[in-house]
Amino acid sequence: MISEKKTNWVTQAIGLTSFTYLSQALSILLLPLITRTFTPEDFGFYAAFTSVLAITSVFSTWRYYLAIALPPRNEDSRDLIWGCFGILVAMTIVMATLALVVQRFGMLSELSATNRKIMELTCNYLPVSFLLTGTSILFTSWSMRLGNSIDVGVIRFIQVLATILIQLSLGRSNVDGPAALIAGMVLGQLAGVVAHYISFKRYAVNFFCVDADNAVLQLRNYSYLPATIVQTEFFNAVGKKALPVILASFFGAQIAGLWYFCNSILGNPIGVITGTIWQIAHNKLAREEHSKRNHAIALIHNFSSYLLALPIVIVIGFREYLPDILGEKWTELPLLIPMYALMLFVNSVSNTSSYFVLYKKYKQEGYYNVLLTVLPLVIVYLGSQYLDGFTSVYVYCAVTIFLYFGLNIYWGISTQNLVAFISNLTVSLCLNFAVMIPLIYLSNASLFFSMLMMVIYLIIYTKYILKVRFNVLRGI
Repeated sequence: MISEKKTNWVTQAIGLTSFTYLSQALSILLLPLITRTFTPEDFGFYAAFTSVLAITSVFSTWRYYLAIALPPRNEDSRDLIWGCFGILVAMTIVMATLALVVQRFGMLSELSATNRKIMELTCNYLPVSFLLTGTSILFTSWSMRLGNSIDVGVIRFIQVLATILIQLSLGRSNVDGPAALIAGMVLGQLAGVVAHYISFKRYAVNFFCVDADNAVLQLRNYSYLPATIVQTEFFNAVGKKALPVILASFFGAQIAGLWYFCNSILGNPIGVITGTIWQIAHNKLAREEHSKRNHAIALIHNFSSYLLALPIVIVIGFREYLPDILGEKWTELPLLIPMYALMLFVNSVSNTSSYFVLYKKYKQEGYYNVLLTVLPLVIVYLGSQYLDGFTSVYVYCAVTIFLYFGLNIYWGISTQNLVAFISNLTVSLCLNFAVMIPLIYLSNASLFFSMLMMVIYLIIYTKYILKVRFNVLRGI
């Protein structure tokens, strides 16, 4: 019998998020060193590679990793993981074969210099990074299942630290910039996988004892998960991750690198933290009724929208100083930050409502993700014909904001809770914009006032608004 660590889930959440905060803080604190070692073009190629990796990794385990928290017995989960490893190895072989075919017969010489370099980097590094990404997902899910979430936080910190140190070492050793960034990420992933393995041995978990027949049985029990992989995770990944590779292909690597850095400064830290909380909720509530889990996940998204507001205020307030902090190569970064921050915040608020609808009417998630997939492709293509790169990004952000508004109105009508949805959007957006928008037009002297107002608002929200809105949305 595999023992499950009995730790209060709040303690797990605090431990995991604490180390996640440290990981993200380390990334941000070391940004000045990284930006003085690598150029926006280097990060553009790196962003294009990570976009391809994020999209293809959807098929690494065919969504079976979501089932690891579901079986009542830990032994069944362990066997399910080994079944997932079989799928992962098979998909890695497919990726390696495709990479070889593209290198041999893909006529890379006929592509532009930017697209040729993207393809070369992808073919060289994707198979091994794909394998390590899938392994990390499975190991993390297993650790969370056993209640070793604090170990997961420590391992994430180790992986981030190893990635940054290796990237800096390679970058200062005259290794090609994009290759140094990607190789550092791959070796950081390897360090994380090794740390997971050591963690398993430390807790004396009999992870390597597997019942092959039971593994096949568990895969069959959760065979409904791969059935929706295209309309859910694939389109969702394309809609959220494809923009850097599209920008690099049409406008060059520099603007893709600037977009990636906007996400690194604003979106990624909050996304990782709220994703961590989501993962804990998913594992602890996996066998609870659907409505209880959905309410918890929706509130996590609501929390993230308010957590996101504070760093947005800080970054917008200090955006004029970013080139001094990051280096003279990054003088154009402040041009993208205000519009990107606005889109990111609207997205976060909108996700609160969308979770109720998408879990109540699950099949509707397909058209939602298709819209988000087609949108960047169409806008960037049209922009490449008539606009420059920065204007195309502004148009993309503006259209995305209107799309989120429109979808929320439609969801409100379809679920007969239009008032609740409008209230969720307007109350969240208006009160936060009242704090953030002055920073875009006024001097940096307003930064302290805006931060003070944000702290006061967060206290008011936590004590009063959250309870009211949760009760309203619970009726959906």
